[in-house]
Amino acid sequence: MYGGFVKWQKGELSDGTDSIAVQVASENHWHGLRVLILVVSSQEKSISSTEGMRRSVKSSPFLQYRVEQCVDERLKLMEEAIQSQNFELFAEITMKESNQLHAVCQDTYPPIIYMNSISHEIVQLITAFNDQKIKAAYTFDAGPNAVLFTLEEYYDELLATLLNYFPPTNSNLENYINHTSSYIHSLTGKEKMFDGIQPHSSALIKIISTKPGPGAHLVSN
Repeated sequence: MYGGFVKWQKGELSDGTDSIAVQVASENHWHGLRVLILVVSSQEKSISSTEGMRRSVKSSPFLQYRVEQCVDERLKLMEEAIQSQNFELFAEITMKESNQLHAVCQDTYPPIIYMNSISHEIVQLITAFNDQKIKAAYTFDAGPNAVLFTLEEYYDELLATLLNYFPPTNSNLENYINHTSSYIHSLTGKEKMFDGIQPHSSALIKIISTKPGPGAHLVSN
C-alpha cells in the first residue's frame, strides 16, 4: 500500500487487472500540506459506500455525465496541482469533487444522504474562510465527517477558527484534538469571525491533526 498521494488507475483490460493504485508523489513531496479530520459522527452509515455506488450507477444520469465530461480532466489537473504544489488548484478541485460526489448521491433514486447539518455548517465556514483567498479545502467521503486540507502558513488561523466555531463540550482539549493545551491556548486571537455563522458546541466528537504519511508497514512491539 502506497503512502503520500495515490490515484486509482481505471485501466483498460476487461478483466480489470490493470485497474490498480499508482503513486503520484511520496509523503515527503509536499512538506507544508496539513490535514485536519473533523469527526462529526462515529455511527455506522445506513447505506454502505458499495451499495451507494451500485444504486448511483443504476439510477443517476449525473454520474454518467461525470464519467464522460469531468473525471479525466480533473484527474489530470489534480496530478499537476500535486506535482507543482499549487494549493489553490488542489483545493478547488478537491472541493468541486466532493460537491459532485454528494450531488450524485442526491441525484440517485431514491436519494442517498451522507452529509448532515453539521457537515453543511463546515462547508459554510470553509467557504467564508476562503472569501479573500483559498486557504483551506474540504472534502467529504460517503459520510458526514470532513477532511480539511490547508498549508502550514494558514494552519494556526484555520485551527483557531474551527475551535471557535466548533468548541469542545468540556475543557479537556487534549481529548478533543491531538495538540497540547498550551499550544491550543496560544491560538487565542488568531481566529476569524464571520457574520451569519454561529458557534456550535458539541457538534464534533474530535479533531485529528495529521499530514500525508507513508503507506502501511510492519512494526515490532
